[in-house]
Amino acid sequence: HKQIRGLTGRIRHLPAIDSPEDWIAQEAERQAINSPVQGTASDLTLMAMSDIHETIDDQYLAPIGFIHDWAGGVCAQDHLLWAARLIKREMEASADRLQQFWGVRLRCPLVADASFGVNLGDEIELEGLTQEGEYDFTRFWNEETQSGIIVPPQTLPNSLFQRYFRT
Repeated sequence: HKQIRGLTGRIRHLPAIDSPEDWIAQEAERQAINSPVQGTASDLTLMAMSDIHETIDDQYLAPIGFIHDWAGGVCAQDHLLWAARLIKREMEASADRLQQFWGVRLRCPLVADASFGVNLGDEIELEGLTQEGEYDFTRFWNEETQSGIIVPPQTLPNSLFQRYFRT
């Protein structure tokens, strides 16, 4: 058939698999191995970001794009913790949607990391981020050298969210 199918049914056609040129056929073989994983990760990310876009007003968190298993959004600096937790939770919950819509149950938990920055090249991972409790943003500022990033005190976007999204 010269195609590969991901967990959500996404099909990638690979006509070059029969190329007489070895390097072209080998590239198609690599794509056949990688596509089901990367395509499924992309579908899960798209589901998570779609849910966020449908339920959260863009003035609080505006999705700006995704690449494979990375999703990005823009929020106010003082809503960083809330937004990171929301994206992390939705990304991890997309595994449930995989089972709900396609009948596929993952054998391992889906774990999402969260990071922040002004661009993709300068992201800083929020190591150890959980859905509850405080997060120590002071770790990103070096008092001795007076360098790093100062993150302002964190707040929720408005009182409506306090019922649903606890910090």
